[in-house]
Amino acid sequence: MCGIISWHTRNHKGGVFMKIIKGFLYMLLGLFVLLCALVLLFAFNPNLTDKLAGLLYGNGQTEESTEAANELAGAVQVAEEQVATSHTPSQEVEENDSAATEGMPERIHRLPDKESYVQPDEAQIKPPRELTGKTGFQPITPDEQEVQDQEGQQLADSLGYGETGDGLSFDETMYPYYNMLDDTLKHLYRQIYANANALNQSFAPIEDVSPDQLKNAFTAVFCDQPQLFWLDTAYGCKYTPSGKCVELDLQFNQTSQNLDSSKAAFNEMANQIVSAASGAGSNYDKEVSVHNAVLDRNTYNLNAPLNQSAYSALVNGQTVCAGYARAFQYAMQQLGIPCYYCMGYAGESHAWNIIQLEDGYYNVDTTWDDTEPNTYDYFNKSDNDFNTSHRRTDLSIYLPACNGSKYSNLEQNPQGEAQAEPQTESQANPMDISRMASQPASSDPGRTLSDVGFSEQDVLHDLDAYYADCARKIREKGLGDYEFQNVISDRSMYNALYLSYKNQDYKSAYAEDVMEELGAQSYNLKMRIEELADGQLLLTHHVRIQ
Repeated sequence: MCGIISWHTRNHKGGVFMKIIKGFLYMLLGLFVLLCALVLLFAFNPNLTDKLAGLLYGNGQTEESTEAANELAGAVQVAEEQVATSHTPSQEVEENDSAATEGMPERIHRLPDKESYVQPDEAQIKPPRELTGKTGFQPITPDEQEVQDQEGQQLADSLGYGETGDGLSFDETMYPYYNMLDDTLKHLYRQIYANANALNQSFAPIEDVSPDQLKNAFTAVFCDQPQLFWLDTAYGCKYTPSGKCVELDLQFNQTSQNLDSSKAAFNEMANQIVSAASGAGSNYDKEVSVHNAVLDRNTYNLNAPLNQSAYSALVNGQTVCAGYARAFQYAMQQLGIPCYYCMGYAGESHAWNIIQLEDGYYNVDTTWDDTEPNTYDYFNKSDNDFNTSHRRTDLSIYLPACNGSKYSNLEQNPQGEAQAEPQTESQANPMDISRMASQPASSDPGRTLSDVGFSEQDVLHDLDAYYADCARKIREKGLGDYEFQNVISDRSMYNALYLSYKNQDYKSAYAEDVMEELGAQSYNLKMRIEELADGQLLLTHHVRIQ
């Protein structure tokens, strides 16, 4: 009996030992499955690897490292759930990705309650041949430099934040780029805006952000605030190996050297446009007034100074697409009408506007409407209208879709005008002649000589008389920005006059001598032509001689 009892005891102990071994092997198997799940999860989400490295090897506990720890803990929980429920990592990742907005920049949000823009394929963008190259947009360009941690901390401590912008707020309807940002980048936006206003060039970012996040905040300020005409599209950024920005260096153009004087000139010219438009009836009527005023005031010139600013269009009268768009934006903002600066592609990098009217949003391209005569070919158009010639890029793809229709195609292009010759760029030539149509306009019914303040004795019958009359009137008026008129006899003389300007014979005929006498450095001329009742042609010259 004792022997039998002893035998059972030994087998019982052996069974317990085997159970322990088996449990240990099951635990190893479970850990192996968990490890495989984590490996696959990191493979499908490389950002977790970077954040884990930052957590383990970073310089202290930052907000980003806390986020990394939280996200890592969440990843482990997901992996455990996957082991427990036999889900594969790829299934879980696909489910998570489907809830996100594909391609959204970090910390950028779509505007609430706005229909989303659908971006057309770049391959289908084919601008009209006569407008190819009429762009000139310069993208936001950061100059990024990595510095070591110790130097970065010294920079941040010595620079300080400058103006923090605390207390500022920006209405969502008027300043959409601000409201695309999360709270962190909104704080940075306010700081950039306040320091630009104060002409503080270098300061430490008030929030811990990466270079990409900093670019989003700077882009938002630049696009929302056309009155900061001294702020350049380029800026500097210094960052540490962990990707934290420690210095932001704004760049200002030459208007900042005497900013009070520059602001006075800017406000004076803007107020002329705004005052004229404010007397119009509806917001649409105000928009038409501003559209026409910006076009009448400007000549497209790829080499125009300050051409990414509203200043170039409102004060200098020579600009590119960015200047047209920012001037139009600023004037509409001053009238209380939401108008946005839109970055995009139109065969080349390009800029135009999006405006909100009663029934929705519309695209407006004042640059492409600035021909002789002015047109409304790209005025108040839907995205569907623009999808073969314009494509939004960068943060502008998050502006509202343009599907308004009530205010499209209400304005008619001038009747009786032949196709205009393309505008010419001065290209360092001190004299620029533009806006001269290949045939004069017809007016029906035509005005008479007396209606326009001339008599038969004032009519010019040959080119020499025309040259002499232009030279006399410019000498009398001197340097400045003004108009004068004269009347030529008929279409035959107009054709000769047209060739004179096209072949640049006018230079030696009168313009060079007048410039020398007045000590002028540049001469810019736009001309409008009206056919009178008896066949004479009234020429209105808009001259800018400086």
